[in-house]
Amino acid sequence: MKTFRRLLPFLMVLSVILASCSGSAGREIRKAIDQELGQLKHLDSGFQDASSLFFKAFDYKILSVDMDKEKQTASASVRITTLDARPLAKDYETGLLETEIRKAADPSSPDGSLTSAEKDRLLYDLLSKNKYETFENTTEIRLAQSGDEWSLVRTDALQDILAGGLYSCLSDPDLLSPSETLDIYLRSLKEMDSSQMKTYLGVEAIAESGEESRKAIADALLEQVSQHYDYNITDTVWEGETAIVTAAITTFDSNAILEAYQSDMDEYLSSADAVIDGAEKRASIAQEKLLAYITDNTATVTADAFFEMENDGTAWRLVNPGEDLGNALFGSLSSMPEGS
Repeated sequence: MKTFRRLLPFLMVLSVILASCSGSAGREIRKAIDQELGQLKHLDSGFQDASSLFFKAFDYKILSVDMDKEKQTASASVRITTLDARPLAKDYETGLLETEIRKAADPSSPDGSLTSAEKDRLLYDLLSKNKYETFENTTEIRLAQSGDEWSLVRTDALQDILAGGLYSCLSDPDLLSPSETLDIYLRSLKEMDSSQMKTYLGVEAIAESGEESRKAIADALLEQVSQHYDYNITDTVWEGETAIVTAAITTFDSNAILEAYQSDMDEYLSSADAVIDGAEKRASIAQEKLLAYITDNTATVTADAFFEMENDGTAWRLVNPGEDLGNALFGSLSSMPEGS
């Protein structure tokens, strides 16, 4: 029922409509169905919201009716036309994760979770900006009689059918595959500015001391990522409720930077100047040299990175997003070299 709570405003609209009219005495079963389903077909909430947009595509046709007078029950075969909910559900889950990632990358955001209003707004935006195909589904609707009144037997299954299977799609923990989920993380990272990326990847840890030179190095590393980062997801290995997704990550060549830096430092440290300079100045020079090699770098490298994904019963998630992504992007420069 977690999914139902995530779409509570949407679900409440559908529940109220199904509960609002039970038909009047003497009306035919078809009329009772028309009264209840007709409200979805002509839904007008007084303002544009996710529910009204979703049910613009709703239609139905009663194909046949079967009544059991003795049991005071009836069933109707009804052809339902709704939006194809699976693409909408995938877009919705994608939007939820993208928003969570953006919030995690925002240092001013105290909580990465989305409010009910934000979720409803996301669904509204998807329905107003995207075009989703419709599909038909023939289903049996049960009715019960009380006195002279007929009404639909309201169940979660009926609500799901009338919503095109939206609720069951969103309850599917495999709605987005591990590779599709990782793609959201990697794509979101490409869309971040340097400040967001610094927060999300925890680059502050690289510039742990708070010294200006170390902050400059951290900023230079982020600039290198912005210039060179790209990715291509290549493979998925399933291991029950976990999966290892392989992605070819293109980023700056940290080994080339370190090799050039270390060679320069070895030459400097073997000189008389290094002895004269003293420990404090040697550390300052080391940081200046490292910063220069990072800033001037144009070399790139593409290497496989392995990301552990876990299914928590509701969806797939990247287990260690900041750490795994940071290691893949910064390579040998995930931590400051000794002497700098």
